[in-house]
Amino acid sequence: MNRKFMLYIKWILEKNWNNLTYFQLVVIMVLICGLYVLFFIIPVDFKNYTNLKKGNAELVEFKIIEPENRHEQKNVKINSKFYSDILPIISINDVVLINYKEIKKENFFEYNLSVNGTWLNSRKFIDQFIKKFPDIKIVTLKIERNIDDNSILTTLVLRGEHE
Repeated sequence: MNRKFMLYIKWILEKNWNNLTYFQLVVIMVLICGLYVLFFIIPVDFKNYTNLKKGNAELVEFKIIEPENRHEQKNVKINSKFYSDILPIISINDVVLINYKEIKKENFFEYNLSVNGTWLNSRKFIDQFIKKFPDIKIVTLKIERNIDDNSILTTLVLRGEHE
């Protein structure tokens, strides 16, 4: 039966091939492309879409476990020596100080410092900061890019010993 069907289609094509116009050929090609999209592309995309939705649902249910031993933060007056030493570096490099916190611990100081500026100015700021304060350790360095003005927000968590 399959052979008979193929012979029948071949006979129809041979019979009508010379009578087809360009418009009919274009319509037939559009129909074939439409059927291809309908039966092959849409089901694959739908399967990928459902897999993405399933993955997103799993991520929503995923919860991050935070550590229990958190340090208590105490706000301290800003008139510290470190603050006055860091202001000239900030002004030289054309970066803006967004946030400054100094947290006193038993054996060390912890500083949270956020500056905003261009990529080059922020890099110069970090280089000069490392040269001026070699004994202060950078615990965390976080860089966030602002898409609107192509600036970056640089957040540093620093640790220094008591003097």
